[in-house]
Amino acid sequence: MRAISQVFQNADANVVANAVDAANALRSVERCADVVTLRAMVPPPDDIPTRRAVERMRRALAQVKALRDSGRHGQALEEVSALDGEVRSIAYDPLTAEMLALRACCSRRGAIIRPPAATTTRP
Repeated sequence: MRAISQVFQNADANVVANAVDAANALRSVERCADVVTLRAMVPPPDDIPTRRAVERMRRALAQVKALRDSGRHGQALEEVSALDGEVRSIAYDPLTAEMLALRACCSRRGAIIRPPAATTTRP
């Protein structure tokens, strides 16, 4: 929620145009009451420094998701790509999986779709 709020504070026309999609992409608070799902999640790392690094990277990934959801696909892709090395250096597989999934989604949404090249025919 914090990440999307920050993106909305500096909204441009593209962000405004994607605001409804960004708001709809937020997770429901009802998940917090689902004890089975909460218990099924992977526990955080045992050591404090790694846990803090994971929390910091998850905040950064939330910011990237907010950018993506608000239509800033190119910026989101740049930022998630910049986080790649640091996320991998933490060596916490669930975090790496989150980053890779977000990067793939940013790549897909940010792809420029070009029409096929015009073909020329000889008379």
